[in-house]
Amino acid sequence: MQVERSSLRLVGATYFGNGDRTSKHVGIVYEWQSETNDVATVLSRSEFFERSGTSLSGSFAPVSELAEDVANGKLKEPWSVEIVRNHLARGDLADLFSDNRARSRTPRPAMKPLELIDAARVLAESGPGRPTQARLRRAVSTAYYAVFHCLAATAADLFIGPTRDLAWHRTYRALEHGGARRACQERTMREFPPEVHGFAEAFVTLQKARQQADYALDMDDYQESDVLGYIASAELAIGQFEKADIEARHRVRQREARLRPLR
Repeated sequence: MQVERSSLRLVGATYFGNGDRTSKHVGIVYEWQSETNDVATVLSRSEFFERSGTSLSGSFAPVSELAEDVANGKLKEPWSVEIVRNHLARGDLADLFSDNRARSRTPRPAMKPLELIDAARVLAESGPGRPTQARLRRAVSTAYYAVFHCLAATAADLFIGPTRDLAWHRTYRALEHGGARRACQERTMREFPPEVHGFAEAFVTLQKARQQADYALDMDDYQESDVLGYIASAELAIGQFEKADIEARHRVRQREARLRPLR
């Protein structure tokens, strides 16, 4: 069965942890709609198993049958179960898994970038006396992590959707500091809207500042005014990035994913 790429619609992703071999994998789910019911499938077994020359064949089944088989425990293959529960069972069929879906999509706490900005200011702004160098260094680091968590949340929202489920958290945690920096430093970043380009420049600057604040012990003392400048830069970058066109932000995520080293 040959399917044109343009006929596929990205539905989302699903994650199922089942031991060491699959615990780091996410299944990408696409939807394809046929123009006729007269469709059969033939899948080469060699794509998934040993190259024995055999194949599997079959026909499409109604989603209602799949949903009932999952609800009744007849369909037990874990990836198929997760895909049916989270992506295929819609409308009335979703009621079959309402309790499970409510549990799996219960929002979980996540880092809020602007709360990190507030925390950085609390560390940096003068209270009684001058802030210590430890507080100023932590303020710089916290400002960087505000933009980092902003990018991580954007990647997870665009790739998985704002579900805050396990797949969302896995995608959120997958963002790597080095890969994100290299993506932001690419020359073609200038082709993006100013809001995205500005965020990329701020990300690189703040990451360097954070590394110096955390590890360069031989640096001169930090000045409060300089640290507040880093914090203001982070806050401005986050505000502009969140206003940027969603397609532009999606391209940043795709670029970061392409540069991420395989594990």
